Amino acid sequence: MDTPNVVTLRLPKINWQIGALILVAVIAAFQTFQLARLKTAVTVRPASAAPAASAAPAAGGSSHQGLEGMVGGC
Repeated sequence: MDTPNVVTLRLPKINWQIGALILVAVIAAFQTFQLARLKTAVTVRPASAAPAASAAPAAGGSSHQGLEGMVGGC
């Protein structure tokens, strides 16, 4: 009955907390790798000032009227 060609490999059971920590570490390493790849692909340009016309208040009455409506004023 004994077969000399069979190899028995005994592995300890992995605690589920250790498995979860390993999974989190693998995900974090993958995200770090992806962020490093994205960082090399992205070029950053300095912001330019908005034109002065875009800062003008909207047409139609007092500028306080819209704000009072939002906070419950009359």
